[in-house]
Amino acid sequence: RPGSLQTIDPRQDGSERKPAETRPRSRIRSILQSRTWSGLRSWTGSGLRSWTGSGLGSWTGSGLRSWTGSGLRSWTGSGLRSWTGSGLGSWTGSGIGSWTGSGLRSWTGSGLGSWTGSGLRSWTGSGLRSWTGSGLGSWTGSGLGSGLGSWTGSGLGSWTGSGLRSWTGSGLGSWTGSGLGSWTGSGLRSWTGSGIGSWTGSGLGSWTGSGLRSWTGSGLGSWTGSGLGSWTGSGLRSWTGSGIGSWTGSGLGSWTGSGIGSWTGSGLRSWTGSGLRSWTGSGLRSWTGSGLRSWTGSGIGSWTGSGIRSWTGSGLRSWTGSGLRSWTGSGLGSWTGSGLGSWTGSGLRSWTGSGLGSWTGSGLGSWTGSGLRSWTGSGIGSWTGSGLRSWTGSGIGSWTGSGLRSWTGSGLRSWTGSGLRSWTGSGLRSWTGSGLGRCQTLHSG
Repeated sequence: RPGSLQTIDPRQDGSERKPAETRPRSRIRSILQSRTWSGLRSWTGSGLRSWTGSGLGSWTGSGLRSWTGSGLRSWTGSGLRSWTGSGLGSWTGSGIGSWTGSGLRSWTGSGLGSWTGSGLRSWTGSGLRSWTGSGLGSWTGSGLGSGLGSWTGSGLGSWTGSGLRSWTGSGLGSWTGSGLGSWTGSGLRSWTGSGIGSWTGSGLGSWTGSGLRSWTGSGLGSWTGSGLGSWTGSGLRSWTGSGIGSWTGSGLGSWTGSGIGSWTGSGLRSWTGSGLRSWTGSGLRSWTGSGLRSWTGSGIGSWTGSGIRSWTGSGLRSWTGSGLRSWTGSGLGSWTGSGLGSWTGSGLRSWTGSGLGSWTGSGLGSWTGSGLRSWTGSGIGSWTGSGLRSWTGSGIGSWTGSGLRSWTGSGLRSWTGSGLRSWTGSGLRSWTGSGLGRCQTLHSG
């Protein structure tokens, strides 16, 4: 019976029968090497090499190499190399090499090489190399930074540490750390850290960090960071960062950053940044930035920026910028800028700018600018500018300018200018100018 002293029958150790004697329990502890035992409530001592049994409530000691049993509630000691069992409530110690079991509620220690089990609620320690299990509520330590190489499991509520190379699991609520090489899982709500190489998963609410090379997943609510090489996914609401190489996805609400090479997706509401080379998508409401080379899409409400070379799309309401070489689309409400080489479209209400080489379209309400070489279209209400060489169209109400060489059309009410060489049309009510070489009117008056 456990106690400070114990009655020993000498016959139990093979000796001849003698009167019963008492020995200090410390003497028995020092000679006991292995035991197959049950019902032991507590142990205080050293030298025990292996344990096979059940019912031990608590352990305080050192030197135990292996444990196979159940029912241990708490451990305080060192030197345990391997554990196979269940029911351990808490651990405080060091030196355990591997764990295979379940039911451990809390761990405070170091030196655990590998874990295979379930039910651990919290971990505080270091040196863990690998984890395979479930049910860990929280982790606090540098073991996954200086020790643990990989995680395979589920149910981790929160992580605070560093150096984790790879993660395969689910249920992690929040991450605060650095050095994660790759992530494959789901359920992560927030990330604060750096150094993750690749992400494959879903459910991440927010990201704050740097160094992410590639993303494949969904459900990321917001991004704040830098260094993302490529994005393939959906559900991102807002982006604040730089350095993304390419985007393929949908659902991004707003972008604030620079360095994105190409965009292929939909659902972006607003853009504020620079460095975007090409756009293929829909749903963009407003643009503020520079460096966009080409656009293929629809649904942008307003544009403020420079550097776009070509436009193919529809739904643009207003433009303020420069550098556009060619336009093919419809629905532009107003233009304020320069550098447009050619226009092919409809629905432009007003133009204020310069550098447009040619126009082919309809629906322009007013023009204020210079540099237009040729016009083929209809519906312009008024023209104020210079440099137009030839006109083929109808519906212009009034002309104020110079440099027009030839006119073929109808509906012009009044003309004020010079340099017109030839006129073929009808409906002109008044003329104030000079230099007309030839006039042929179908309807005089």
